Amino acid sequence: MSRPDPQHPGVYDLFLSLVAILALVLVGLTMGLRDGSEIEELILYLDTLVCLIFLVDFVRNLVRAPARLRYLFTWGIVDLASSVPAIGPLRIARVARVIRVFRAIRSLRILAHAVREDRRSALLASAMFVTLVTITGSCIGVLYFEEAVPAANLKQADDVLWWALTTVSTVGYGDFYPVTTGGRFCAAALMFVGIGLFASLAGILADLLRVLAHQHHQHPHRH
Repeated sequence: MSRPDPQHPGVYDLFLSLVAILALVLVGLTMGLRDGSEIEELILYLDTLVCLIFLVDFVRNLVRAPARLRYLFTWGIVDLASSVPAIGPLRIARVARVIRVFRAIRSLRILAHAVREDRRSALLASAMFVTLVTITGSCIGVLYFEEAVPAANLKQADDVLWWALTTVSTVGYGDFYPVTTGGRFCAAALMFVGIGLFASLAGILADLLRVLAHQHHQHPHRH
């Protein structure tokens, strides 16, 4: 199908809907920041990642659409415009991000139906979204707390992203670390999210293997 079915949304569709709402929040945050600040630079990095997710979704929808031209000239325009980042020469096209409002409105409809009809999928998508929001909020928060502290080493957007990656993956190289109370609170949130994320992935893999084993047991001669 060319678009998520609001009557039967899957986990993927729910996750994309939640990401669309997060993208709208990121757009709103940039409006209240001074140009050239490290927090704005960080948000633009995060926005670019969201745009990449939207671009992959656009390509996926285009490939799966039964009527590609129809998709391109309806929701395809919204999906493609939503994937335009506000970096480099594309800053002139940042006005196209306003179109994300339409995508967010469509997402609210899908989410409302999922909460009423498919709470299991809604719960899983919400857990994924909480993880994404926690990572995003912790990155912005740690830069906010650390940026004005002379002894801090987390003062640039790219350093914060690297620190977040190593922290949420529970690797923790120690080359970057917060020194303020607020920054350490953000780090603790990332650590909990990282532990929960890997535990969830392990549970999903175990369930998948259990399902495959059950199918093999029911149909031993199919393979």
